[in-house]
Formats: sequence, C-alpha cells, structure tokens
Amino acid sequence: MGGNDWQTPYTIAQKYFEEIKAPNKKIFIIPDAGHMTMMEQPDLFFNALSEINSVEVNN
Repeated sequence: MGGNDWQTPYTIAQKYFEEIKAPNKKIFIIPDAGHMTMMEQPDLFFNALSEINSVEVNN
C-alpha cells in the first residue's frame, strides 16, 4: 500500500489488518507512494513482491 494513497488510505487497511488472525502475516506500506505504488516506487514495490513470493515458496 502507498503511504500517501488518498484513494485507499493505508490507515484503514492497517486497522483491518490488525484484526486478522493468521499465523503469518505482514502489511507492506510503501513510503512516498500513492495509489500507483508500482509506478511511483518500483524498486520498493518489487522488493515487497519478492519478499511475499519468498515466503510462499518457502512454506
């Protein structure tokens, strides 16, 4: 999620995320990005996807 996203504010998603009960979970908030995180912070977005993928592969 983009830390500067006005369309889908991360604060709302973060509150919901805290309510989810799961053995493995992580929220990714990309700093200095809005709604189009993949275009505004492509390296950080890729890093988040890579981390998600590595967890899926290793479990």
